[in-house]
Amino acid sequence: MAPADEGVPVGQGALITKFGLRRPMPAVLSRVALGARRSVTEDGRTIERYPTGYMPEETLIGHLRFALRYEPTDLGVLADVFRIPDAAGEIETWVRSEPTGAYARRAWFFYEWLTGNRLELPDAGAVAYVDALDTSLHVTAKGSPSRRHKVVDNIPGRPGFALLVRRTPRLEGFRAEDLAGEARRIVEGCDPDILARAVN
Repeated sequence: MAPADEGVPVGQGALITKFGLRRPMPAVLSRVALGARRSVTEDGRTIERYPTGYMPEETLIGHLRFALRYEPTDLGVLADVFRIPDAAGEIETWVRSEPTGAYARRAWFFYEWLTGNRLELPDAGAVAYVDALDTSLHVTAKGSPSRRHKVVDNIPGRPGFALLVRRTPRLEGFRAEDLAGEARRIVEGCDPDILARAVN
């Protein structure tokens, strides 16, 4: 556990610690502490500090809900969490208690997507679709609807092979430079015969 002045770990980092998961900590760690909301990035790792009002319940579902709401998703952490004894039962209970809840349905979707196991739950009813991955935190695929969960599967990849890319200030800076547009403009200005020879 972090020193008191650094705050109490929550979310995916807390799940790793709480259940003794043998895996690296995610690139973004969340902590709850006294004081204002703050974000610090050093050596490629980001510490997100939240005020005490954000403290989740000290349960698997409490920290999972926090992670799905505020943190970039780490599929490796979720896969390990879903192997915890009775994780399936806890997710089923959560979905039954909040059948229209976006975070409960996303957890249910991720559970079935990552494990290949079907939970004993009926398909989601009439409710709006939500994205599996938060598009403000990740570079995502176009997506296809999972009618069972009413979740849009926008994960770039498939179970067993999905590489997630976080949206970072540096990456967003590159996107703002419109390198693809610049490349198009350069190609448009080239003699077609010279370009064809260069490509071949």
